[in-house]
Amino acid sequence: MTMSSYTPMVVRIKSLTEPRSEDHVTYPLPEVIFIVYVSILSGYTTWQGMERFAKYNHRWFRMFFPYQFAFPSHYTIATVCKLLDPEAFTQLFVDWVSDTLSVINARKIGPHPEKNDNVLDVLFLEGALITSDAMGCQKNICKKIIEKKADYLGQATHFE
Repeated sequence: MTMSSYTPMVVRIKSLTEPRSEDHVTYPLPEVIFIVYVSILSGYTTWQGMERFAKYNHRWFRMFFPYQFAFPSHYTIATVCKLLDPEAFTQLFVDWVSDTLSVINARKIGPHPEKNDNVLDVLFLEGALITSDAMGCQKNICKKIIEKKADYLGQATHFE
């Protein structure tokens, strides 16, 4: 699989069938499901945790969907998930992970970065908070993080 044929999760979730009637839809299905997938991948597995995670990271989530009516409550998230076809939900995730691993594996056998290249060069970091120990507080590393529109939190060591 090439990167050009790769379908990101934000596109894939649009293929799920809306289980609610049109009269009861305030939050579009892709917006709710995106919260669920990202929350689970981030370790938030309760409905309340998903709601708090989405609201806390509202700027990042809005990079992918508009969330015109703010973010759904944990009750709404739970209701949508209970109505959703569990097999379709699971298959969509399995297919995405499989395709993602194929892309990663294809990169491994492709050209390798030069020895002095920084791993930060290949990562999408905008809006992220990068944490590091004292080794990561080098000027060139901090500069690269800022250039990629991210923030960093380093732990500098002070020797007396």
